[in-house]
Amino acid sequence: MKDDYLKFVFPENVDKDYAVWMGYTLKDLGKLIVIVLALLVLIAIPPFAIWWVITKVFLSLIVLVIIMAIMTIRPIPSRKNIRFTQHLKTINKFKHRQKLFFIKGKKQ
Repeated sequence: MKDDYLKFVFPENVDKDYAVWMGYTLKDLGKLIVIVLALLVLIAIPPFAIWWVITKVFLSLIVLVIIMAIMTIRPIPSRKNIRFTQHLKTINKFKHRQKLFFIKGKKQ
C-alpha cells in the first residue's frame, strides 16, 4: 500500500502534439495555411465576372469548412487524442490486413 505512489500509470488520452489554437496543432495549422493559399489562388484565377467570383468564394468556403471539420472531429468521445483521419487509416489497415482462414482437415 505504501508503494502505490511509486507506480506510474500512463494515461490513455495523452497526445504527443501540442495544441496551438482551438485544438489545432502546428502541423494542422500548416496544412490549413497551404489549403487557404491554394483556395486564394483558385479565386484569383480568371474569369472575374461577379457571379463567377461569388461561386468560387462559396465553393472555397465549403471546402475549407469540410477540411476543418475533418481535422476537428474526434470519432471516439472518450479518447480525445484520436483524430478522424487516424481512425480512417486504422479502419483501412484493418480491411486490407492479411486474413487467416482455417480449413477443416481431412478425416483420417
